[in-house]
Amino acid sequence: MSPGDEKYTVSNIKANRRWPGIYTITFSDDKTIVCPDECVVRWSLRTDVVLTSAQFCELKNEAECKLATLAAVRILTASAKSSRTLMLALRKRKFSPAAAQYAVKRMVELGYIDDVAYGRQLITQLQKAGKKGRLGIIAELHRRGISTKIIEQIYQDQDDQDERNKALTLANRKLASYSGLPQHICQRRLAAFLARRGFDYPVIRWCLAELNLSNDDLV
Repeated sequence: MSPGDEKYTVSNIKANRRWPGIYTITFSDDKTIVCPDECVVRWSLRTDVVLTSAQFCELKNEAECKLATLAAVRILTASAKSSRTLMLALRKRKFSPAAAQYAVKRMVELGYIDDVAYGRQLITQLQKAGKKGRLGIIAELHRRGISTKIIEQIYQDQDDQDERNKALTLANRKLASYSGLPQHICQRRLAAFLARRGFDYPVIRWCLAELNLSNDDLV
């Protein structure tokens, strides 16, 4: 018998005690497929049901996609994710690339994932914290799986003056700790501080000028 002619007979169906609605289907050759109840119902699975090799593969792939979708819902219930970080979380749980992609697509269709809305939410949170400049926020968005294209789309609506004001507020607070230091040292330390916080060069120069710190020699 060629591999394509193999038959798979259901020998046992066992409910998962930990996850209600999940079943382990055992076949006569001891192969198993973990299935959600919707697959069990759709395929009319019961003891002695016989599947062809093609049907067995189809059921296995369908079941994994459905399980990945259930896992995605649980992951998103715990915390918001971008489509990329959800994909990574599903792959970490050993779902195949195809099943993980199916689940992510399904979450987008259901409105459980919206990378633009998620990116805006992150920016608002980080801006309210007031500890990061635009470059720092962008780096954090990338870390959270937001694409460059979406970040550029979001930042089209951002006000540059808000960025400068935030930098100036942080600079004023930091400047107090430089009391008594020569101006050129204050300048360089403050510039380095703002750069570490993720503010870009034009904002740093503007900020130093507002504080009457000469920045002609700023590197």
